[in-house]
Amino acid sequence: MTSQYEPLIQQAIAIVKAGNLPAARALLSKVVMQDPGNARAWYLLSQVVENNEQAIYCLKRVLIIQPDNQLALANEITRRTLSLYEERLKGESSQIITGINFQRAIDLIRNGRQQRVYEIIKLLQSTRPNASIVN
Repeated sequence: MTSQYEPLIQQAIAIVKAGNLPAARALLSKVVMQDPGNARAWYLLSQVVENNEQAIYCLKRVLIIQPDNQLALANEITRRTLSLYEERLKGESSQIITGINFQRAIDLIRNGRQQRVYEIIKLLQSTRPNASIVN
């Protein structure tokens, strides 16, 4: 069944493609306020919010609505992991050992490359768990 908010969701997608994340964020926020059970809107909102904490909140909402949503689950796990690393990096260099910086990791997530970020984090954990953060 197509949601009555589908036209707004499509408009938000077009706005994202045009590069206006704040406008897309505002539009998707409006949709989830009016239709809090709209998993698609929550997922899309998770991709345009300003920080990981907000993204995790949105992804948790998706998983409440659709517990078997594997894409939301993968994103939520990846963002939680990145948030943990972000906490560890506060006051230090913002670069992860492989030369990928935190913003680049977020860009990879937004572009559907969560698996690559996960691989980098696993490599970091397995090869040098106590290493200092360097470029």
